[in-house]
Amino acid sequence: MIREHICKVLKRQDPVLLVHILEEVVAEWSEFTLHYIQFLGANYDVRLETVFRDIATKFGVKDSRGTLLVPEFGHSDFA
Repeated sequence: MIREHICKVLKRQDPVLLVHILEEVVAEWSEFTLHYIQFLGANYDVRLETVFRDIATKFGVKDSRGTLLVPEFGHSDFA
């Protein structure tokens, strides 16, 4: 259903716009692929550091001691 809707919308678009959309999708996919190739090709220490850096960027709280990760545990986490 979603695929058909997307196809219907894209069929109504200008070919120049479609080429631009395709260029953007290919560029994003290439960056995504490169990131994961580099990640999977790295040793364990680098991969672990990358994961912690990503978590700190998304969920970290800046503090005078550095970046803190404040987990919020629910009841089910302790069960």
